[in-house]
Amino acid sequence: MTTPVPRWSVVMPVYNMAATIGRAVASVVAQSETSWELVVIDDGSTDDTAAIVSSCTDLRVSLVKQANAGVSSARNRGIGEGRARLITFLDADDHWAPGHLVNLQLLVDSFPDAVLYATAYQLIQESGHTRRRRRRAGTPVRAILADYFAESVDVEVPICSSGVAGPKSALQQVGGFPVEVRAGEDLITWSRLACFGEIAYSTEATTYVSAPALAADRREMAVRTPDRPDYVAAALAQLVEDYPQRARSIERYLAWWHRLRALAYAEVGAPLQSLGEIRKAIALDRPTIRDGMIAILSAMPRTARAHLLAQTRLRRSRLDAARYE
Repeated sequence: MTTPVPRWSVVMPVYNMAATIGRAVASVVAQSETSWELVVIDDGSTDDTAAIVSSCTDLRVSLVKQANAGVSSARNRGIGEGRARLITFLDADDHWAPGHLVNLQLLVDSFPDAVLYATAYQLIQESGHTRRRRRRAGTPVRAILADYFAESVDVEVPICSSGVAGPKSALQQVGGFPVEVRAGEDLITWSRLACFGEIAYSTEATTYVSAPALAADRREMAVRTPDRPDYVAAALAQLVEDYPQRARSIERYLAWWHRLRALAYAEVGAPLQSLGEIRKAIALDRPTIRDGMIAILSAMPRTARAHLLAQTRLRRSRLDAARYE
C-alpha cells in the first residue's frame, strides 16, 4: 500500500548528538499536526545517535546514514529525501513546542506565495532561563518581513535554522545549502531566499534553541577561527550586485557579518585579523561603539579577554531573563 505524501517533511541533520537527539525527535512526534515525516540524516556519527533514532517506533521517522560531509550536505540530502512540498528543519540540540507545525501552517495559509516561513524562537540559556527573540514594537503576529536584512541588523536575527520552513522547489532553486562553508552556511541560504521572494514570519515563539555557552572555559572550546576564504561575505557581495534595489540593506548586513568575524577573531587571539574585519565593516557602514570595543578586546591578554566577555554575556543573559519572566 502506498504511503500518503505528508504535508511536512522535517529534516534533521545530526552528528554525534546522542545527548539531545532523543528530545528533538520526541518534540516532532508530539506535534499536534500529524501529517509529517521526519528524515534524520546521520552525518557519520560515531556515538549512539543512530541507535537512539532507530529505537523510535513511530513509522513516520526514518534514518538515513551517510559518511561525514558536514551539515550543509546533510540538510541537502534531507531536502532530496523529503517527499512533502514543504520542508522544515530541526537541529538535533533544539526542539519544538507541540504547536510548531500548526504555527507554520497558519503562515502558509496566510501567505501561500512566500518562499520562506519562520517562527520566532526562544533561546535556552545555560541557567535554564529562556528568552524570546527581540522584535519591533507593534509587530503583527503573522506578517511578511519588510526587510530581513534590516531586521537582523537593527533588532536581532529574526530566524534560526530550527524555526524555518520553505517550499522544496524554492530551497532547491537557490541551491540549498553551500557545502563548502563551515559556519554561516544557513545565512547564505536565508539571504538568497530573502532576495528571491517574501519571508512570512510568526512572532509566536514555538522553537527552542540551545544558546551557546557563556562561561569562559566552555566558551573558549566552542569558538572557532572564522573560515578563510570568507564564503559568506563573497555570497553577500554577489547579492549586492544581483539585487541593486536591496544593496544598502545587504551591505549593512554584510558589515554586521564582518563585525561577527571581528569578535570571533578577537576571542581566538588574532588581533590583526580582527582589526581587518572591523575595517571592512566600517567601509560598508558607519563606525560604531562596538567597533572600538572589539578593537580593545582584541588587544587584551587572553585570560582577561575571556573573563570580560563571559561576565558581559552572563550579565546580559540575566537582564534578558528578568525582562522576559
